Amino acid sequence: MMTKRPYQLPKPITVDPATLTDSDGKLKIDTVAVEKFIRLHEASFRRYEYLENLYLGFHNVFKLPEKEEWKPDNRLAVNFPRYMTDTFSGYGYGIPIKVSHPDEMVDEAVQSFCRNNEVTDHDAEMIKRCCIYGHAYEYIYQDEEAHTKVTALTPKDLLIVYDDTMCQRALFAIRYGRHHTADTSNGKTFGEILTREEIRPFDDQKIDEARPNPYGYIPVVEWRLNDERLGLFENAAGLIEVYNRTIGEKANDVDSFAEAYLAIMGAPIDADGVRRIRDDRLINIYGTDNAKDVLVQFLQKPSADGTQENLLNRLENLIYQTSMIANISDDTFG
Repeated sequence: MMTKRPYQLPKPITVDPATLTDSDGKLKIDTVAVEKFIRLHEASFRRYEYLENLYLGFHNVFKLPEKEEWKPDNRLAVNFPRYMTDTFSGYGYGIPIKVSHPDEMVDEAVQSFCRNNEVTDHDAEMIKRCCIYGHAYEYIYQDEEAHTKVTALTPKDLLIVYDDTMCQRALFAIRYGRHHTADTSNGKTFGEILTREEIRPFDDQKIDEARPNPYGYIPVVEWRLNDERLGLFENAAGLIEVYNRTIGEKANDVDSFAEAYLAIMGAPIDADGVRRIRDDRLINIYGTDNAKDVLVQFLQKPSADGTQENLLNRLENLIYQTSMIANISDDTFG
């Protein structure tokens, strides 16, 4: 069974800004446009969920068709993605990022902002999400006491719409969710449209009154792991899936050897002693009266242990090479 990428890589959502601006040059976004952009964005969810499941250890090996009851069917998943993410994050950002400013008043404001937002933990969460999804969003907002706060969002929580020029300038962002109900398949959308001038809450088919944007910028910062927005372990996903299937089959072979068939050839066995050859793992072939011709032995299939070990070693090396992550558990590391 070949491993194929279960999705297409997403492209940025772009639009001709002239189609969304009025005669005064102000963005005019209605619920029809919002739903259109959300639908385009949700087309990438299959990819995000696949990468998320890889990180959490829910790999495709667990979704393979089940084998017959009498066959060993071990499902093993080595969670390379989590190991690689934690290794990369620890080596690259194990020492917290330090921010300072030569002006004492500005520096105090910066440090106060960092303390109020627990920026060290926030940065670690942003880096982890970038490793998983290839990018993540930092959302900036004002709390009830008018303090500036930041929080980490996954790419499933927010989308950015760019203009279709060479610059691909960000026009606005949409942070949204869905009210899931029993009578609708997708649920009604709710959230807010974030522009440079204002923030417009919406709920289903209604856009509420806008409130001023205090920042003068779209209050979203995109963190990218790379320009292509590829996840840290995404290029190695196929290798990881093959590794899981191979190590599972190796465990199946161990079970098969432990439950080898007993072959009795040359002497009959009473039918009551054997219910089913498959269940009892016993084969009886007879047709001779000569005791010298009676043979009793266990049947074992040829061992592929050497081939399997070579494949597993090759796959493991390629997983780390293609993702460009050091295998710190390797004997030659360092």
